[in-house]
Amino acid sequence: MDNHLYICNYCGEEYKPKKRGTQKFCKTSCRVNSHKLKKKIENIPAPQLPNPENNTGNSYEETVNAAGVINSALGNGLANGIQAVFTKNENQPATKKDIQNLLTQIQERYKPIKNMRPNPDSTMPFYDMVQKMVLYLPVKNTPNGTNCTY
Repeated sequence: MDNHLYICNYCGEEYKPKKRGTQKFCKTSCRVNSHKLKKKIENIPAPQLPNPENNTGNSYEETVNAAGVINSALGNGLANGIQAVFTKNENQPATKKDIQNLLTQIQERYKPIKNMRPNPDSTMPFYDMVQKMVLYLPVKNTPNGTNCTY
């Protein structure tokens, strides 16, 4: 007794075939629906690619006009303006100037202490102007010979 099951090519269900080797579908409806789907896919027209030999002057570049560009720019500007109004300040993306300001604030916040020795793990002593305490921070030597904190 052979209990080998096949898988339907349309619905994916397992079935025991009546004609081994030739039967691909579990039911007649699956076979018919698969055929309809195949015909539907065959009848979809292929996209027409522009032929460089037959330049009829209907290229994309020629169909773009100034009014379309202006409308697009105004739409994008309006959308960005609305987004800026409704987005909280802390959730807006950072700019280069924001990052430079943060780096400046960090450099102003931590003042190096020159009359204290560094730790054995090569961290240097700094005074935190905000927390009012001494911290040991790792230091990286820059090419110009100055030290900066990470």
